[in-house]
Amino acid sequence: GEFDYIRLRNEGYLEAMRELMPEKTPFFIENTGCDRHNLRKLLKNRKKRPDGIFCIADGHAFQLYQLAYELGIKIPEELSVVGIDNIAQSKTCIPKLTTINQDGRTYGKHVFEILLKAIRGGEADKYVIPMELVERDSCAPPRAEGV
Repeated sequence: GEFDYIRLRNEGYLEAMRELMPEKTPFFIENTGCDRHNLRKLLKNRKKRPDGIFCIADGHAFQLYQLAYELGIKIPEELSVVGIDNIAQSKTCIPKLTTINQDGRTYGKHVFEILLKAIRGGEADKYVIPMELVERDSCAPPRAEGV
């Protein structure tokens, strides 16, 4: 479908959470702009506030930065943030955003090949996009329980 990449990102996130942190329960904010009220409520409650939030895109992470600023929440001291896309602003925002880099050139090449096959009536191959974690300044170790 049109937004399969979002569903696939969510599935990958959930799979990694189950494997690496089975004791934690993931919480989804579908869109930081559209779900700002629920996100604000979650962040204001210090006892229920997550240690970190994984955003589906760097743009969503920047919206989260703004909300954290409005609520007086310090990133990364009180809340870690990770995005996906490694856009230019992720290197210049304060603190610099930890993000997932996708090889856009390789991605574009494979999208073109898939489209060409579809135009010619062929079956599209599945392709996993290589990604890498770009560690910057928006993440810190989890807070101690009760802090």
